[in-house]
This record gives sequence, C-alpha cells and structure tokens, in this order.
Amino acid sequence: MFGRRWVFVSVDFLQRERIYTNKLYKSKTMELIKLDTRKCGIEISEELKNEALAANELLHAGKGKGSDFLGWITLPSDIDAAHLEAINAQAAALKAKADVIICIGIGGSYLGAKAVIDAMTNSFELLHKEHKNPIVLFAGQNISEDYLGEMLEALKDYSIATIVASKSGTTTEPAIAFRILKEEIERRYGKEDAKERIVAITDKARGALKTLANKYLSAYAKNEAVLWTDGILEKRASEIHPIFRPIVAYKLLFDIAENDSEAAWKCFLVSSDMTVEYIAGGLAQNNDREFAAAILQLKRTKPVNMKQTRDFLVGNKKYIKKQMVRYVTNNIERF
Repeated sequence: MFGRRWVFVSVDFLQRERIYTNKLYKSKTMELIKLDTRKCGIEISEELKNEALAANELLHAGKGKGSDFLGWITLPSDIDAAHLEAINAQAAALKAKADVIICIGIGGSYLGAKAVIDAMTNSFELLHKEHKNPIVLFAGQNISEDYLGEMLEALKDYSIATIVASKSGTTTEPAIAFRILKEEIERRYGKEDAKERIVAITDKARGALKTLANKYLSAYAKNEAVLWTDGILEKRASEIHPIFRPIVAYKLLFDIAENDSEAAWKCFLVSSDMTVEYIAGGLAQNNDREFAAAILQLKRTKPVNMKQTRDFLVGNKKYIKKQMVRYVTNNIERF
C-alpha cells in the first residue's frame, strides 16, 4: 500500500516486462494477481522499467554486492523431499528430548522462525496446561543479561535443547546467547548428550559456527577425512553403538559426494579395505545390500576407477541422503 492507495501487481505484466524470470513466478496461482496503477500516483516510466530489469538481471546472475546472500531466490525450488525429511527427522529428535527449545538468532534468523510459529500455532499456546509440542522460546535477539538470566532461572525444571541460526557465527547478540546456553546444556547433560540437543543452522562451507559444528561430528577424528584414512572405524568399531553404524556409513559416503573434490575422492582411494567393509556393513544393516555390494565392488576393483566411483556416488547423492534420513526417521525411538 502506497499512501493509503492499493497497488495490485500482475504477474502477466511482470513476465511481459521480464522483471521476474524465475520459473516459480509462472504458476497459475500467481496469474490471479493483477496490476492497477491508475490510482497509485506512480508512473512506470521507461527509465524505471530499465532500472528494474537491470537490477533483476544482476540479481539472477548472482553478481554485485551481497552476492553471497542470494540463496532465497531459488530456495523454494531447491528444497526436495529428502531435505524436508531431514528437517522432520531432526525436529522429531529434538521433540523427543526437550520440553523447551530455544531458538537463537537475530534479524531474519529470529523473525523468520517467530513469524512461522506465530502463524501456525494457537496464539495462546503458552497458557495451555498441556502441550503436544515443545515450547519454543527465543534468545540472541537482544543483548540483555537480565533476559538470559531470567530465562535460565525459568528453565530450571524443564528439559532443554537449542537451535542456533547464524551465517557467520560471530554476530554479537546470538554469539553471547549461544555460548551461555551451550554451557548450560553441557553442564546439565554432559558433552555427549549435548551434541544431540544443539542444532546449528549456518553456512555450509565456512564460519565460526560451522567450525564448531564440525567439532561435534566425530569424537575420534579432527576432520571427516581422517575417518577414511586412519583406520579409526575398524579400530574403534566396538565403541560405536550398532544403531549408529548405518548413519556413519551413509554420512561418510554423502560427504565425499557432496564435497566432490580431488581430496574427497582420494579419501576413498587410500582407505583400507576394512574401512570400506565397515561402511558396506552399515549399509547392509539397513537392508541396503545391493548398494553395499556396489560400494565393495568399486573398492575391490584394482586399480580403483576413480571416475567410475565419482560418477556412481555423485549420481546417487540424493539416494544416499534419502536412505540416511529414512533410517533416522524409522529408528528415532531407538536413539
């Protein structure tokens, strides 16, 4: 609304002027929106059109300032069923462990979650005596020590978990809140159980929060590559509960397929036969015997054909992720 006058936007117009080119804006639903500028007091000049077109092209080309923050453009089309299953599995895991979940974030990382929760839940949920789902609170959206102190005091009798959302992991307000809540969770439940109560939503490749998340990936390795190359899996197999073996297997295969680099494929190349047999055993434990046999065959073929290995694993990356998520979902009560 501009100056109390309604403006109706037409996708027909936007498409005709090439302002929106993403396929998501070509749905029949969007065609219901119309543009009527007769009473808005705004003239859409050729200059304004050209500026909009230039800005749109710059945006979709991923160029210009802020190009690292354009994932939202294709986000709806980038989310597949496996991604949603992974989110649901993680949500179920937190729900099983916590009465209260604290979402840590600021700006969109705070307001995005809050807006969805406010829209999708009863406005007076907190007044109900019984709750089907964990209560969600927020932290890191301010720098008040009283707020965090009062929160910790109020949470004394509740089981808690936290979700921290930060691209860099260095923004002051959420960084302070996260460190305080992380310390509280580790004090209550120990570092091992804390790993299952802390979820980090961050940049997939870099940032302080990513570094901290990697620290929690393995109690035995400095990085994921070491799990392939140092014989840790076969040496310490007895220390890994059998229920987690398929997850370890799928995760290691997914990581090198996702990374898809020379260093990643070298991990498979130099890994011992016992390590790959351990991974294949984890797949077989999930009744994924054909896939397990294929992995063993790739390793046992001498010399290892890295192109064939790469093509197979990258081509099956979504399948690997789907199987891992399905395994977690089907066995969530056993974890």
